[in-house]
Amino acid sequence: MIPSGLPTDGTWATVIGSSKPNGAAVKTQHIQFTISLLAISLALLSAHWVELWPQLGAHPLWSGSTTYLGIGVGALLAVFSHVMLTKRPRWGILHLAIFASVAIIGITASTYGKIDFVASYAEDRLAGSIWYYGFVVFIAGMPGSFTMIVRLLRGPPA
Repeated sequence: MIPSGLPTDGTWATVIGSSKPNGAAVKTQHIQFTISLLAISLALLSAHWVELWPQLGAHPLWSGSTTYLGIGVGALLAVFSHVMLTKRPRWGILHLAIFASVAIIGITASTYGKIDFVASYAEDRLAGSIWYYGFVVFIAGMPGSFTMIVRLLRGPPA
């Protein structure tokens, strides 16, 4: 039995309040995500091409591979996060905090790995690996952070 005052044609779910966005809003959200992911990827590649990474602590010979590997891993993580947030949009701030933490932990590990590697006169292979992979993790945290900032500034889908 349907309570009085509610429509009988099945649209009562929208009266109560459906949290699912309509198709056009989701399509716009996917386009926005794709554009922001391409923009940050191009910005990270440009930083490599103007040799910004060695100035920030990457090894000059490794900066190319860390950039390409970091962009690939970061883009995959950002796409995974975007798919998750399409289902549960309230977790956006949590995802931003995770991506920002990944970037901060990566640059911290890279810095300490570089310090130990240089102090050992290039004989500590573990410190060299921490330096390299720390910088990969730093770059991998960037695409997700940027796309989450754009998503949060843009607001919820209408």
